[in-house]
Formats: sequence, C-alpha cells, structure tokens
Amino acid sequence: MRGVLTVLRAETYRMTRTRSLWVAWILLGLLTYLVASLAGEEMVGAHGGTEGLGWGPMAKGLHSGLVIGTLGLAFLAARSLAGDADAWILRLTVTRSASRLELVYGRFLLGFPLVLSVIGMSLLGAWLGGLGAGGYGDIVIDNFPIAYGEDLVDEGRRAVLGIFAPMICVWAFGLFVSSLSPGATPAVAVTLAALLALDLFKSLLGDYEPLVFTTYVPALTGTSASGEFVGIAQGFSDSGLLDKEYRMGIDYSIRTALVCVALAAWRTVRRPL
Repeated sequence: MRGVLTVLRAETYRMTRTRSLWVAWILLGLLTYLVASLAGEEMVGAHGGTEGLGWGPMAKGLHSGLVIGTLGLAFLAARSLAGDADAWILRLTVTRSASRLELVYGRFLLGFPLVLSVIGMSLLGAWLGGLGAGGYGDIVIDNFPIAYGEDLVDEGRRAVLGIFAPMICVWAFGLFVSSLSPGATPAVAVTLAALLALDLFKSLLGDYEPLVFTTYVPALTGTSASGEFVGIAQGFSDSGLLDKEYRMGIDYSIRTALVCVALAAWRTVRRPL
C-alpha cells in the first residue's frame, strides 16, 4: 500500500508541474466556452426563447469538452507504463520504492483526479459559455415553460455522475494497452485506434452493444449520459437514459476497468526490465 501511495504522489507531483498539461487544461476550458458561446448564438436565432437559453449551449460545450478530454486521458494512460519502460523508469522504480503491482495500481488511482479535473474544467468553461448565451433557470419558449431549472440541475448532476465510471474505464483500458506495448508511440496509436473502432462499429454487435464500455463513453456517437443531457437541456422530452441503461453504463464500466487493471498488472509483473 505504501508503494501505491508513493507512486500516486510522485505522479501527481510530476503532472502538476508539467507546463504542457496546464496549457492543455486551459485550452480545454476555452474550447468548451467557445462551443457553448457559438451554440448559444445559434439557439437564439432558431427559437423564440426568452429565458433559460443557456442550458442547451452549456450541455453542448460540456459534452464537447468531455469528448476531447476522454481522448486526452487515453493518450496519457497509453504512454504511461510503456513510456516508463522506454525511459527505464520502470526499472528504477521497482528497485527503489515500489513493486510492479504497486506501480500499476498507483497509475490507476492517478486516473481519478485526472478525470475529475477534465470534468471540472469542461463544466467551468461550458457554464461560463452558457451564462453568456442566455443564462439559466426555467427554459421558456414562446412564453411557455418547457423545462424547469431544478430538473435540469438534477439531470446535469446525473449526467456527470454517469460518465465518471466510463471515463475511468478509458483510463484503465489505456493502461492495459500500455502494458502490452513495446513502446509509448505504438501504445498511443493502438489505444486511440481501438477506441475509435469500438465507437464506430459497436452498432454491428446488435443486442451485445450495451456490453461494450465505449457505448457509455463521451463520444460523437453512442448513448453517453453527457450526450443525452444535450437533448434534455434543449427541451426534448424523448432524450435521456433509462434507469436500466444508466446503471448498466456504470456497472459494465466498473467491471471492465477492474479487468483491464488486473490484466495490466499481470502483464507488467511479467514484463522484462
């Protein structure tokens, strides 16, 4: 356990002092803000809304930021273990402060603050963009309320909680691929290609599609909680995940993440230094 915490502290320290990551986080916030602002201009021109027009743009900005942030998480996870092996950090770590298992588990725990930071930055930029696009409250179109602010707050909270486990699963999947790869570059390429392929072709699985974790990951396609929140925030009553689908997304993502971490640990233990 001490080695896990040592790895977690060391990686947290390193990332908080990496300038490129700070730049990426700021750009992510700016991106979500711009998406929300542009979506707000389109909504004002398309609807006769008078109140609460910031919800739809905010949801669009949030979802866009989560899509980009998820890819960034996959990139960081994929280059982690493979990059350690390339730079001989893996050998140095296991001879001084942590075992190989602790190295993998520490890397996995690092995903939690990273996912929270992606969600937080995306939410902040989207909220500011939506605030300038029309503000929040009840959505009123042609003097008729089509959605209430309290309900939208609850749906937004539900969407954020619903995408946390799938994003952690993406991080764990990246670690698994990284443990198999001979180097950081092929690990990143394979991880991103695999996520893209699973996202584009999961519909071919038919009834088995809900069993694939990428179904619930923020992406351009699929039924992620954040993607469905966009429709809810625009006042569409047929949007949103059923309770069964919502629970399946969290449950299958947790199970897949645990399997990926276990396989990554198994492979790393047997990896030649």
